[in-house]
Amino acid sequence: MPYYRVFCTFCSVRLGAIIVGIISFIEIAIYTIIISTKGSDFFITIAKCAEDYIRDNGLDAGYLSYPRYLETNKDTLFTVFISFHGVHLVTCVVDIIGAFLLNQWLLLPYILLEMTRLFVASATFCIFMIVIKKAINLGYLITYWVSGTFVILLLGYLWACVLSLFQVIFIVKSEKYRSVYGDDPLHPLQAANAIKSMKNTKVERVKIFPSPNFKDTEKLKSLTKSNNCDHPFAISRSQRIRNEYMEMRRNYLNETSLGHG
Repeated sequence: MPYYRVFCTFCSVRLGAIIVGIISFIEIAIYTIIISTKGSDFFITIAKCAEDYIRDNGLDAGYLSYPRYLETNKDTLFTVFISFHGVHLVTCVVDIIGAFLLNQWLLLPYILLEMTRLFVASATFCIFMIVIKKAINLGYLITYWVSGTFVILLLGYLWACVLSLFQVIFIVKSEKYRSVYGDDPLHPLQAANAIKSMKNTKVERVKIFPSPNFKDTEKLKSLTKSNNCDHPFAISRSQRIRNEYMEMRRNYLNETSLGHG
């Protein structure tokens, strides 16, 4: 079942996936270009700021392991960062093409890489909040926490739109859906045509003999079970069963007439 069927309450998930691809491309391109211009020194700058902050606020010395790791592995981190986001830019373009063509497999690379980026961003945000929670005012802490959580939830919402389109494409390309609404998911058949196409299926008819005011149903049940009938009031077409039924009905009418007499 798709997470949701509309994007921002009025757009289809197909249009939403295209919008998400464009937004993600612009977002990733901006901060990738900014960080690539500074090179690996970007991680050294972050590490020094973190060390100064930890020492100035008298935080636990164990927190220094995070900035030291950035300083030691700055080149590796920079290479991984640029490579990951370079590939992610390509997946944004492929996501837009996949949404246009309704090809679910073209959406999959974006879904996987964006999920990885969300996980890393969430982990980084949690570590950041753990480090600063004892060194800043409670008001600032709440503001940072609410702002960071909102950004991560917004990214998760955008990611879920593409995931929903992935699920919707699977549904519209299934045999069951196409047999009712046609092969073109962008121009589905109308409900009347869909119902008309469903009427073409053959249904086995079962002849039912109603018996109003007949209370002795045990005889009918035993009669239908002996002839492998599914419905307790479904009588076989054979002449023997019909004769037995008519005989029981005549007996019932005779008993009723005698009782009234």
